[in-house]
Amino acid sequence: METGQSAKALPLTNSRIGLLGCGDIGTRLYALLERQGAEVTAIRRHIDGIKHLHAKAMDFADAASVGLLKDFAFDYVVITLVPDRTEPNREAAYQKGYVDNLTRILSHLDPSKLKRIFWVSSTSVYAQTDNQWVDESSEANPQSVTGKLLREAENVLEASPIDSTVVRFSGIYRSDRYRYLDKLKAHQLPAKATTNYFMNRIHVDDCARLLAFLLEKAQKGAVDGLYNGTDSHPVDYETFVNFLSDKMQLPLNDDMVADAPSSFKKIRNNKIVDAGFRFNYPSYQEGLVPLFHLYQ
Repeated sequence: METGQSAKALPLTNSRIGLLGCGDIGTRLYALLERQGAEVTAIRRHIDGIKHLHAKAMDFADAASVGLLKDFAFDYVVITLVPDRTEPNREAAYQKGYVDNLTRILSHLDPSKLKRIFWVSSTSVYAQTDNQWVDESSEANPQSVTGKLLREAENVLEASPIDSTVVRFSGIYRSDRYRYLDKLKAHQLPAKATTNYFMNRIHVDDCARLLAFLLEKAQKGAVDGLYNGTDSHPVDYETFVNFLSDKMQLPLNDDMVADAPSSFKKIRNNKIVDAGFRFNYPSYQEGLVPLFHLYQ
């Protein structure tokens, strides 16, 4: 670099970003956004575990508490809510955790100042069966109660005057624990399913990276309203469990049969890939490598 030449600005320099919910995905996203120059605030109910971050405690279920959002001047917010863990009824937990909390949040965000909201949803809003391919243009008409409530939350966001982007993530997994490997080690992983359904997965690190990528796109005015967040290789159940069995050198259970979900499909990620995003873990095979070492 020539003497006196100013350093190139980072992609999100001076952008003020609020991470509302800020759980596993949010805390990973926080680190990425800081490295890109953003001013980040993590907002969630309990902040004891994230005191090293610039964090604010807020209960989205409490009208007075969520009203404090008016004190913040964000350019973007990323909302990653979860079902209400205090509610034993699953339907009520989704209603409170997603629809009701989002409605309260939106009522306290200033449409004149906020550029865009990013909302994390789920590919469970696609109810297609028979393992057909699904993309962002496919009908989202869920049949399950939880899927309907997630779709209702999307509709609440779409009705807001604030520009928004919905990211529908498929099955999220991490590199420190995996229930399929737990079952395999306990000899409780069935070799077959009632229907050999396709599974769609995405590593949690790629979830955070994808959201950071879209925030950069938003800065350039080049972001759309809907993306599927899923890796590039849907895999059928039998191929998947046999892969795990071979890698771990442990047998599957031939006497058990796994129940297929009510909806099974293959989800395309062409839209996010065509936008320029590149996965660190383009398939389950790369993503599970750390787990194989951990479970040995």
